[in-house]
Amino acid sequence: MMAGVVMSLIFRYVPGMRDAFDQLDATQKQAFMGMIIICVGLASAALGCAGWFNLVTCEREGFETTVRSIIIALMANQTAYSITRRKKQ
Repeated sequence: MMAGVVMSLIFRYVPGMRDAFDQLDATQKQAFMGMIIICVGLASAALGCAGWFNLVTCEREGFETTVRSIIIALMANQTAYSITRRKKQ
């Protein structure tokens, strides 16, 4: 969840990232952030199953936790984006 909020704040306030991100429309921004969150969640599950990190157990409970975490991160990210959105000047 924290990763989703941090990513939203980075794309909103870090100058280099903000400029590139501002060229996208609202739907593209939300889709881009959502895809990153899903990729990070799936990568952490894959790394856990590969035995590289002790992030996720490679069994049903671990996969359920991964899916739950992805959903929570998506909700946090989209909420943070919508409340930190700048008004057009």
